[in-house]
Amino acid sequence: MNVKQFGFTNGRSTAEAGVELIQQIFDAWEDSRDTIGVFCDLYEACNCVYHDALIRKVHPYESSYVTGRSIALLESYLRCRIQRVDVNSERSSRCQYGCATGSVPEPFPFLFYINDLLQLVKDGYGIVLFADNTSLLFKINRKQPAFDEINSIISEIVEWFSINNLLISEKKTKLVQFSLTTTKTVNGNAMIKNEILNIVDKTLFLGLTLDAKLR
Repeated sequence: MNVKQFGFTNGRSTAEAGVELIQQIFDAWEDSRDTIGVFCDLYEACNCVYHDALIRKVHPYESSYVTGRSIALLESYLRCRIQRVDVNSERSSRCQYGCATGSVPEPFPFLFYINDLLQLVKDGYGIVLFADNTSLLFKINRKQPAFDEINSIISEIVEWFSINNLLISEKKTKLVQFSLTTTKTVNGNAMIKNEILNIVDKTLFLGLTLDAKLR
């Protein structure tokens, strides 16, 4: 697993994820820059996992993280796990999506499913994951902040979500400009699918309330 994934991994918790996120903000402040935080809201991510894609994603980890026997067991489990709707004797086609929720092994297939998202991370911005909880952090020029590059990266992330059948809620995704200054000016808007992201003074992150000055 990538080191930026804090969910359901040995020795890691929401506390470590919070420390990582706050440290990235402090690092920007020490460099006389602000941080734009984009807190993505994914719609029922575990229910959107496409079985064939999950199996493809797990295979590269054979021998390093999982055995071939474990992969075969997962594949057998997923092949037999289907959903369909039956209304008045009319049946829908089979739907091969979703991981079991509320079970002990539930998080692990999803961790493999989302792990390659972190390959998109480039210099200039960071990411903190806790299972499907996805937070993007962008260091910006405090005097001349602009959203052009941020929007380009957000578009790449959203495209990855779309390719992998994960749905992001534009209206519930929040944006916070973490800054020590009282006056915050930005050129343009951060957008997802032509929807302007809500800029808020504080947001909830894994049970922590974070405001723009980290008070």
